[in-house]
Amino acid sequence: MRRSYGKVSSDTDIADAIVGFHAQQAVEKLIKAVLAARGVAFMESHALSYLIGVVEENEIEAPETLSEADVLSPWAVEFRYEGEEPPVLDRPAALALVEQVRTWAESEIQAVDRPSQPQQQQPR
Repeated sequence: MRRSYGKVSSDTDIADAIVGFHAQQAVEKLIKAVLAARGVAFMESHALSYLIGVVEENEIEAPETLSEADVLSPWAVEFRYEGEEPPVLDRPAALALVEQVRTWAESEIQAVDRPSQPQQQQPR
């Protein structure tokens, strides 16, 4: 993810709408991966605010930046169609946010995938 998103986000020939869309999608999928790995049920939704709320409701420890991820929500749909002019995307901030959420998600998923080691009894 880092390689492809990092390349896309640094290419000034690619519109902010496309870069913002991919940042939103990356964060959305990472949150959903954590929820699925933990067995948390959630509605089918693309709304980051909803998904962040599910993380919070289930008391899943997350980086503080996750609560800021909702700033990417407008890029999911609103600015992909003609009409409203999107604001300028802070590409380095979006990339940093995706990276922080990715690091958190990988850690959460590895923790779930790594079963607790049973303690061996000491010989008597």
